[in-house]
Amino acid sequence: MSSEAKLKVDSFRSQFFAGSSLLVCLCFTLYALPLFLLSPKLGALSLVLYRTAFAAAALAHGYRAAYTLKPRVEAALGGARSLPALQAAAPALYRDLFASNAFLYAVCCLTFLLSRPTGMALLPVALLCLLQLAAAASKTPLGQTPRAKALYDQLQARLPVLLSINATAQVAVGLTLLMGLLTRAREVPKTLVYWNVVLRGLYHCGDATVFKMKLPGTSSLYHGLAWKALDAQARPLLNRVPPVQRLVNNLARWFTG
Repeated sequence: MSSEAKLKVDSFRSQFFAGSSLLVCLCFTLYALPLFLLSPKLGALSLVLYRTAFAAAALAHGYRAAYTLKPRVEAALGGARSLPALQAAAPALYRDLFASNAFLYAVCCLTFLLSRPTGMALLPVALLCLLQLAAAASKTPLGQTPRAKALYDQLQARLPVLLSINATAQVAVGLTLLMGLLTRAREVPKTLVYWNVVLRGLYHCGDATVFKMKLPGTSSLYHGLAWKALDAQARPLLNRVPPVQRLVNNLARWFTG
């Protein structure tokens, strides 16, 4: 691919991620607005906004996963476009795919898109889109003004804190789904996918890229910090109930293994 073609592809990807992120942020804002105004929900429009946000985010993360995996597939096949070559390369490709933020977030978004609404699950998705939108805006003429640069520098300085909040919100969503299993509105498949694929995957994920952003640390780092903070809060209570403590310890070994 020529340098001019690469620039065009890179420009398309930047515009695609910026547009998707803008759509997610707008849908989240309108979806959450009644909560902040303490007014009634938007009815059927609320569900449309919810599903549109997750659909746009799933498409963006899926696109990122696809174009990131493509060169790895070509390198693994080594020019031999045959079924045996693909079967031989499949295990390594699966490992690469499951170890990427793009794939894990795409699975997360599809899980919530195709199930009953879980409003708080939109928060971490929208936060990442907001950061991508800010990164895209910083490269525009308006983003090059001294005031805009200063604001973006402040955002970058607070990025570790925001990513820690994001990881904590994702863990909170998982705990909410677990508590939901005790009600009649339980969603077992959704909970299993979220815990076994998304949360567990992000805990082990060594990827430090979301969309086109290079993050100051991997998903594993921030999720590890979130779980350590939760353990510090819950451990004194668990120590008082040995049977529950043993159960939690067994689950923790599975989760971190």
